[in-house]
Amino acid sequence: MRAAAPERRAPAQVVWFKRDLRVRDHAPLAEAARRGPVIGLHITSPRLLSGPDADAAHLDFVHDSLLELRASLQKLGVPLVFRTGGAVEVLAALHAEQPIHTLWSHQEIGVWESFQRDLAVGRWAQGAGVGWVELPQGGVRRPNPDRDDWAADWGRTVGAPMVPVPQGMVGAPPPAALGAPPEPEALGVPRLLRVERQAGGEAAGWETLRSFFVERGAGYRADMASPLSGWTSCSRLSPHLAFGTISARQALHATWRREGQLDRAAREGEAIDPRWGPSLQSFHKRLRWRCHFMQRLEDFPKLDREPINPAYGALRSGRHRDERWAAFTRAETGFPFIDACLRCVRATGWLNFRARAMLVSVATWTMHLDWRAVGQLLARAFLDYEPGIHWAQVQMQAGLVGINTPRLYNPTKQGEDHDPEGIFIRRWVPELARLPRPFVHRPWETPPLLGLTLGFAPGRDYPLPIVDPCATQQESRAELAAVRADPAAWRASADVLARHGSRRRPPPRGR
Repeated sequence: MRAAAPERRAPAQVVWFKRDLRVRDHAPLAEAARRGPVIGLHITSPRLLSGPDADAAHLDFVHDSLLELRASLQKLGVPLVFRTGGAVEVLAALHAEQPIHTLWSHQEIGVWESFQRDLAVGRWAQGAGVGWVELPQGGVRRPNPDRDDWAADWGRTVGAPMVPVPQGMVGAPPPAALGAPPEPEALGVPRLLRVERQAGGEAAGWETLRSFFVERGAGYRADMASPLSGWTSCSRLSPHLAFGTISARQALHATWRREGQLDRAAREGEAIDPRWGPSLQSFHKRLRWRCHFMQRLEDFPKLDREPINPAYGALRSGRHRDERWAAFTRAETGFPFIDACLRCVRATGWLNFRARAMLVSVATWTMHLDWRAVGQLLARAFLDYEPGIHWAQVQMQAGLVGINTPRLYNPTKQGEDHDPEGIFIRRWVPELARLPRPFVHRPWETPPLLGLTLGFAPGRDYPLPIVDPCATQQESRAELAAVRADPAAWRASADVLARHGSRRRPPPRGR
């Protein structure tokens, strides 16, 4: 007997979920639902996970989010397929089993490897006769001819109405094997020490958003600089925005709703905490800045490997000091506030923005470490690692952009300013818990008699500072002055400002 011909499946609309692990305000899902039977797809890429910026904690958050996304899509009648491998190979195999009419996804603003992956997928789709539609997510423009009207475009894009969850969706027949979200430990990705972390998933994202706008956010503007008060007063939405369980549009609309609620309450004579208005304004600005920095990676895809301003590239490269790097990675630099911040972020995945900027500045300007290695280590440490924001900030704080005022932080003064009682230091550097206030920030100055009484000896119980910050920062300033004296650096900085600078009208040309 002649064997039966294999069943010919109707082409499907495939929604490729990447850093957009939600069903609400998801334009590719809504557009695919309008056009035919839908299949969801998530691809785990071993090549991306082998990069120096990958950490198992990121996968933990993604795993939480994928489990919830699968359940949400099931309720909508849509299967979610899980595959591990190269994107082109996965898509080609899926296309052979279930013909793909159109591949839908959000544009991803990722590192060089993900950029190359997407170029390869584009070539495959064109050769296979498969349409691929990438829709913008947030306010990053593609293409971006210049920055002259970027802010206005951001307001129109991120301020647009949210996309409702499509109802009455039709799921395509699933492949023979749906697969499952891979367990993080099975992928062999290294893990920095973790004690606690935020949970992933759309529900956790919405609860974080609710608690910020209803309970925690009044002190946002004043408290964000402190690693103590910032722990609760900051939004803590960053990992949800990074992996797309909450969209920037949803966060902006929530800001507007809260402003409206406060306005109505004030008109009705209710007592309103006066901190809310400035805090909501600050949060609104930071949502825009988030996309501003991500636009730099979109326009300069090698931001994680090359300086955006070539005239400044030699400042923070090629001077790697093994003993200093070992002290930084162990969080034993001898600067209590620096070590407390490093240990906190390794244990929790979060640190307030000022402390993040300080870590990069001290590592590069004061310890003279290579900016790439510092950025890779912190990328692994930050649960909310968003490549565009991260690498733009690393380069800016390391002094590689040339259009910002360099900030050389005094690591001891920063602790005295933002942790005056030493509460944060004592929690994360317990070796210093016994020291009184003046010396918890300067343990190397502990008087011998006091040290004998407390059983503490500088250099024995806690390391001495790995460098003299006055001397190393003086070297850095001299190097910076030499670069700035070169007319070629003026021209390079003018080009950076014209291409990547934040503005509402065209910048002046020349010096």
